[in-house]
Amino acid sequence: MEFFKTSFGITTSGKGLYEFTHNVVDFLEQMKAKDGHLTCTCQHTTASIALLGGVDDEMKRDLVAFFKRLAPEDGSYSHHNTGLDDMPSHLKAVMTLPGVALSVSGGGLMLGPNQGLFLFEHREEAQTRAISVSFIGLAKSG
Repeated sequence: MEFFKTSFGITTSGKGLYEFTHNVVDFLEQMKAKDGHLTCTCQHTTASIALLGGVDDEMKRDLVAFFKRLAPEDGSYSHHNTGLDDMPSHLKAVMTLPGVALSVSGGGLMLGPNQGLFLFEHREEAQTRAISVSFIGLAKSG
């Protein structure tokens, strides 16, 4: 069994979905991962990770709009230390996933057709988000 870990930043330009599947695939290739278990974690409380398939611009807009309706930025919350979107962003992150666990087989992620990993940014302002990735399993020899 081998254990590998890495982290990287994703710079956002505000609310939305930012794909990072290629970062994870590159990590697996560099580590010569073969078969095992991979975890990805967003190290922030106002952003999350989404596993989505067939993402287009309309889907992205619809997801952002849905969560905006679910947790409106209307100033009705007591907590708003860093802006009106602070507490709604925390609520959105609680309702979504801080991380995902995926299987790796033959060196590749076990994803469905068109599936990918996305950072789901809940804040209006541009951010740099840290993503940690770890793999435990078998590595290819040589």
